[in-house]
Amino acid sequence: MTLMENISEVTEFILVGLTDALDMQIPLFIIFSLIYLITLVGNLGMIMLILLDSQLHTPMYLFLSNLSLLDCVYASAVTPKVIVGFLTGDKIISYNACAAQMFFFAAFATVESFLLASMAFDRHVAVCKPLHYTTTMTTTVCALLVTGPYICGFLESSIHVAFTFHLSFCHSNVVNHFFCDIPPLLALSCSSINTNEIVLFTLAAFNVLLTLFVILNSYLFIFVAILRMHSTEGQKKAISTCASHLTTVSIFYGTIIFMYLQPTSSHSMDTDKMASVFYTMVIPMLNPLVYSLRNKEVKSAFKKVIGKAKSSLGLRGRIHSDSHNQPMLATPIPNAGGSSRGGGGPADRPRLENTETTPIELQGPHPYTQTKYVRREKGWELGVIGDMFARSPVLNQSHPTEFVFRAFTAVPEFQVLLFLLYLLILCGNTAIIWTMCTHSSLRTPMYFFLCNLSFIEISYTTVVVPLMLSNIFGDRKPISLAGCGTQMFFFLTLGGADCFLLAIMAYDRYVAICHPLHYTLIMTQKLCIQMVACAVVLALYLSLQLTSLIFTLPFCGHLPEINHFLCDVPPVLRLACADILVHQAVLYVVSILVLTVPFILISVSYVFITLAILRIRSAEAHRAFSTCSSHLTVVLLQYGFCALVYLRPQSSASVDEDRQFALIYTFVTPLLNPLIYTLRNKDVKDALKKAINSKGTAEAI
Repeated sequence: MTLMENISEVTEFILVGLTDALDMQIPLFIIFSLIYLITLVGNLGMIMLILLDSQLHTPMYLFLSNLSLLDCVYASAVTPKVIVGFLTGDKIISYNACAAQMFFFAAFATVESFLLASMAFDRHVAVCKPLHYTTTMTTTVCALLVTGPYICGFLESSIHVAFTFHLSFCHSNVVNHFFCDIPPLLALSCSSINTNEIVLFTLAAFNVLLTLFVILNSYLFIFVAILRMHSTEGQKKAISTCASHLTTVSIFYGTIIFMYLQPTSSHSMDTDKMASVFYTMVIPMLNPLVYSLRNKEVKSAFKKVIGKAKSSLGLRGRIHSDSHNQPMLATPIPNAGGSSRGGGGPADRPRLENTETTPIELQGPHPYTQTKYVRREKGWELGVIGDMFARSPVLNQSHPTEFVFRAFTAVPEFQVLLFLLYLLILCGNTAIIWTMCTHSSLRTPMYFFLCNLSFIEISYTTVVVPLMLSNIFGDRKPISLAGCGTQMFFFLTLGGADCFLLAIMAYDRYVAICHPLHYTLIMTQKLCIQMVACAVVLALYLSLQLTSLIFTLPFCGHLPEINHFLCDVPPVLRLACADILVHQAVLYVVSILVLTVPFILISVSYVFITLAILRIRSAEAHRAFSTCSSHLTVVLLQYGFCALVYLRPQSSASVDEDRQFALIYTFVTPLLNPLIYTLRNKDVKDALKKAINSKGTAEAI
């Protein structure tokens, strides 16, 4: 049964929009286009600014960056369709698109309400308990305060969409709104909407009352703490911050309460539309202004980024004109006896031992010629003209050729456990591949993807675990620079392919459940091979770009120690003795492409799957739901822990936590995949039993 199968055969809706006046279409198009452009530029600019400035890598700005991301996404769920309607007059939206729009808007609006509460709690701790701020707002607490709202938002949105689109629409298909919101769609239903109204009121009341309770209590303690401050300047700053936050909270929650906490029968759609404009378009535009652009630290960071950009442009021009200059400058310093020496041969190069760090003022036309700290030996100093030359791996005098891993554990029982887990991963996934290759009944798209998933799990675990175990059981062996780069490349490639393949599997389940009659026509053998090949090629490309960028960095020390059990990007970046802001930004972008985009595709697939399952009246619904829950469990494990490692600022990351998270997606997820996806599957278990019985019969004969 497909999503389109509705009792009234409704396949599309017509959005009335804000106004039918023809003379207002172009002015409104211009106004809302400007609002949307300001929203995107302001919020995306805020995200990039927070990423590029290490001084903003604090819990407060972590929440602000997530708030900016939410504003971009949920404004984009509504505004583009409204703008196109003003320009072209096309106000038709398909049934599935309407459901998707409602899901994303409801999800991210709910996430924002909970995130505002998290931000209020963060401010409460910062103002009321400043000495305990770093111990209270740890990385784990911040991760929970960010991921919790997302989980609640997506869960509640799924409930709303499922209940709304389970109704039959027979009164009309004209939605008296400018987007697919819940109240105007309920007004079109010819089914009983009592349950829907109760669910809507209950969830909205839960969200609003719970988050407002947290916000108001936080600010109650904040105001008490402000009254106890002896510094007038501190009081003014705290009050200004609170007033800005409370202004946006009042607008956001005021319109939400006005929209969703009144009985549907008393709704005035025209009034609701005007109120909706505030929280769909105006608030996302105001948030970067209210929260961050009025903040002194953000303005300082913005000026710093602009200054660096100007300096880089000037530096390029100077390098081009002064390309004949030598990049290294040897400056003789008088020794204790008042004499000085010249030269620059190998015998005169500074050694690592018996050296001390001394400031020296470098003169010249270079914009980076400032006081640098260089090594001194026997009255000699070696200055580096410009940070750019110092960061070049070619000119790095102590460029290492090997790395060494820090010992992961010295507990014998844990070492044996890791070895046994690796054997189970190999045996379980190999058994799955062998079973699917030897039984024709399992040669379907679903098992083709599962077979590839098992192969990827074996490969990317094998890239990491054998070397890790050799370092645990024996002496720590160094890994060459090329070997470290190779391990990082294959680990990132196979991990990225794993994430893409999970999205492909979600699409396969969507087609199987929502379009069962067209499954064989859509999921052809050619398409399946192309999707797997595209996943691998895309992962190869992204991994190659990131790895090559990382290993152009210079690394400090003779034998740097990687505080991890594999050559992963974050721990290797920590060893660089150069500016890594650009590398962190690239890592963040690649992580979004590998983690966020597939996760959105998986979420969209499961929204439609949930809607289809609710329409199934047979026992197949339970089986389909069981399959989906198993898949989502592994998806949340894989994407959740990968996101914690790669999508948070590196300055706020804890190396020990990174290693623990890496254990999950290196050992636990590959071990669970054959259990959750296949060994719980009746077809696979029957095939395994048949293979074992056939082997026993052959041995008996």
